[in-house]
Amino acid sequence: MATQEAAQLGPDSLRTAMTIAALLVEHQAEETVVLDVSRQSGWTDYFVIATTRSHAHLRGVLRHLDAALRRLGHAGREPAGHSLRRAPDDSGWVLVDLGDVVVHLMTDEQRRFYELERLWFRSPIVFRDGASPAAPGARP
Repeated sequence: MATQEAAQLGPDSLRTAMTIAALLVEHQAEETVVLDVSRQSGWTDYFVIATTRSHAHLRGVLRHLDAALRRLGHAGREPAGHSLRRAPDDSGWVLVDLGDVVVHLMTDEQRRFYELERLWFRSPIVFRDGASPAAPGARP
């Protein structure tokens, strides 16, 4: 499986974001979406946002993502090849910065409070878990 994943993860930002979204869905993260923020952001191309059922589930999903990134040999600033920005353990929001893709893992409470999709409302949704790809310019 790691070989198949490695073939999917490359210099293409969208491919990276979609591969990460698939990994999160595989580990039962909920409401996973990929937003194309490239036209609104000068520092990244895609957000991958996913909801976890609890703090323990968030930690498990993060371990799953970290292991997948290690298998894929994602190069970067931290041991697993990414920069992890973590709020206090009880915050319910973990951010993984891969440069061209930023992953937001959030508990339901944090997801509802911050509403990132509404904040980045001009960003097309290119993937929504359980839905076919959205049309360009689609809103959440």
